[in-house]
Amino acid sequence: MALSKGSYIAGLDFFNTGVAGVHALAYPLGGQFPLTHSESNSGLLPYFMGYIRNNCQTRRADLLNALGGNSNFLSDEEASYKCVEELERLVKDVGILATHSEFNIPESALESLTQDGEKQKRLLARIPLSLEKEDMIEIIEQLLREE
Repeated sequence: MALSKGSYIAGLDFFNTGVAGVHALAYPLGGQFPLTHSESNSGLLPYFMGYIRNNCQTRRADLLNALGGNSNFLSDEEASYKCVEELERLVKDVGILATHSEFNIPESALESLTQDGEKQKRLLARIPLSLEKEDMIEIIEQLLREE
């Protein structure tokens, strides 16, 4: 029963928080490379959150606090940057693969990853701003550049 409730709460969270865009880009990663869904999502999460940061700065201040940071003396903009840094730290601290070199994804895969991401219409409809092909390329390139 607890597992079902947890799954339900996670589904509500995905629906309401805008992380569907991360999933839209993570599905192609897991589909084309031997990555788990959690690896592909966690690897992309900081970059995607950085991308949508301007559209939800106040909410990022709340998330920063939930991650153990402190937004009390920060502007919403400063807190949103700090939140993305905390997400990067969390991914590394947990030990989930988070960089291009760990994922072993060639730059030549960028086009196919982007094309497959564009097909995720159901997920892309649930993000707080439009995610165009150029935006997807930018987010995936950030992952590929990370060492």
